[in-house]
This record gives sequence, C-alpha cells and structure tokens, in this order.
Amino acid sequence: MPHADWHGLIPDDEVATFTGFADAVNAFQHDFAPKNGGCPMRGFHVKAHAGLRARLRVGEVPAAVRHGLFAAPTNWPAWVRISNGYSAPMADWFPDLVGFAVKLEGIPGPALLPGAEDAHTQDFLALNRPSIPVRDAGDLMVISLATQNLLTAPFAVLKGLGLGRGLHVVGWTIGWSIKRLFLRSAATQDFYGLVPISLGERPAKFRWKSQQAGGGNWFNGFRDFLRFDLRDRLRAGELRFDLEVQLYVDAKRTPIDGGVAWSERVAPWTRLAELIIPACELESPEALADTARVNAMTFNPWHAGPAHKPVGNIQRARGLVYQRSAALRGGVED
Repeated sequence: MPHADWHGLIPDDEVATFTGFADAVNAFQHDFAPKNGGCPMRGFHVKAHAGLRARLRVGEVPAAVRHGLFAAPTNWPAWVRISNGYSAPMADWFPDLVGFAVKLEGIPGPALLPGAEDAHTQDFLALNRPSIPVRDAGDLMVISLATQNLLTAPFAVLKGLGLGRGLHVVGWTIGWSIKRLFLRSAATQDFYGLVPISLGERPAKFRWKSQQAGGGNWFNGFRDFLRFDLRDRLRAGELRFDLEVQLYVDAKRTPIDGGVAWSERVAPWTRLAELIIPACELESPEALADTARVNAMTFNPWHAGPAHKPVGNIQRARGLVYQRSAALRGGVED
C-alpha cells in the first residue's frame, strides 16, 4: 500500500533546511580541499579502490517485484565504484565504511533529478552496513559533518544530537570501527541501500549480496590492501553480487525514515538480478582509464526513473545535497 511520504518533490518546509545542508557540505568540501590536492573533491567517499565495468543480468523474477528495470529478463551495462567513506584518502586500515555505488546505463525515459533528465541512468548507492543510527536527514548531517575533525567528532555528535542519542551513535561507531579493523576484502562484503527506493508502487530496500568467499591479505600493500585484493581477485576471474530487495510491509515494522534495518522475518529478501564484474587487469591502462572515468561521474539516488524513485526524508535531502556537492567539484552527469 502507498505510504503517505511517497512523493518526488521536497516539501516547502524542507527546502530551506536541505539548502542549508547543501551549503554546509560545500563548506566541508572546501575545508578538506587542502588535503585533496587543493581542489574540492567529493564530500565523502574520496578514495576509490576501483572503478569497474560491469553488467546487471535480470532473469525471471516474482510478479511482486516485476517492475521498472526488472519487468523482463535483460542485461543492463553498468559501472561500479568501490570506495572508502572518508573525505580524504586514508590508509585502508583506517576504520571506515566502504561504499559500493552502481550506475546502470541505457535506461529509457527521463530521470527524476532536475537538470539530469537526459542522463538515462539508474544509481544504487550502498554501504557495508545494514543500518545506521539516524532518525532523519538532520541526524545524518550532524554525524557526517562531525568527521571534519576526528578528535572532536564525538563531542560534535553529543552537541548535535544530545547526550542520549549522541552516546548511542558514539557506541555504534566504536563497535563497527573495531569490526572494520578485521576487514581484508571489499569483494566479500554485502552492501546495503539503507534507505528505500520504490519498486513500482511499493517502497523497497536493496542490498548487493557478495558471492565471493575467503578473506584477503592485510599485508598486501598495507595502505592500499583493499585495492590490491580486488586486483588479485579480478586477475583470477569475475566478481559477482546478487541484487536483492525487501518490500515494505507497514509503517511500524518497516519504517520509511531513519536508518533502521528491516527484519528479514517481516520482509524477507527477494533476488532480482546478478551483478557481474568481468575479470580484468586492474593496473592496465584501460582499467586505470575506467577508474578515472568513474571517479568523474556523479552518483545520486535521484538518477532514477519513476518506477524506482527514492523514498523518504533522507532520500529527498540526498538529492539536493549530492547534486550541489557534485557541481562544486565539477562532476560529470553521466
């Protein structure tokens, strides 16, 4: 059943708030520019491990999810960007989230993002965590902008969210940071969309479920071991990820806003497609050119058609904030 929050426009009472968020992220980019060669870069996810060609293979799927890109068996050309989440390049041992951004090309019809209607792309943005401790876009901005200074970040979070919620976020961050220290391979991670998009007339959360097994070698390059693990795996063969979705049930058990994970018992995962990243030599001129091309691209959840429009407060904020952030660094609307 449709949710009351389903619409693609920012309500009047959110425009000023989201514009303020965009201004803050632009200022954040300027502050980090000296650490990124003097030019404003992405607000987050600056360090890419690779930018890769791929294809999304859609087969026969259940009727409930047979919408938009998944209405019939087909293959969509794709690009994949795998990155660390921080706003400047850091060693891969630094406790950080890992991002997985997928851009499908050749999508028919206009996109929803103003100014990019002719892009004919569909973007899926994901992190290697199933949930984040935020209630709305405001919470997300407090946490994100606090990372400008890692020494004072806990105090900025406590000030911005209050003592109770701030301590919860700090505890959550410490917990996943410890687990992150044991990460050896980005290819073996599952990546979650965290906040919903629509699948026809129903919200859905998605994830990329890894088919890869085995760890990686922490000492394989040390500073860049996640890239070197990808290099070794892609030399040996292709990488595969299943695209799966959970469908919205009701506002209580599958809330739209916030970063709460939906229970698999309430909303089981359904497989939609398979992402295939072909084997390649990651250090070849062709692969390096692909990475450069992907790094110049903009990724935005509103690079989407009506069948897969983003849903909720956080998604509405992301549309404006990401577009303004990309414009500042001169990103290419592919």
